[in-house]
Amino acid sequence: MRQIKHLIKYLMHISEKENSIH
Repeated sequence: MRQIKHLIKYLMHISEKENSIH
C-alpha cells in the first residue's frame, strides 16, 4: 500500500506547482 502514499505525495506536489503558477 506504499504506492498509494507515493501517489498522494506526487499528486500533492503537482497541485502545489499548479497553485504556484496560478
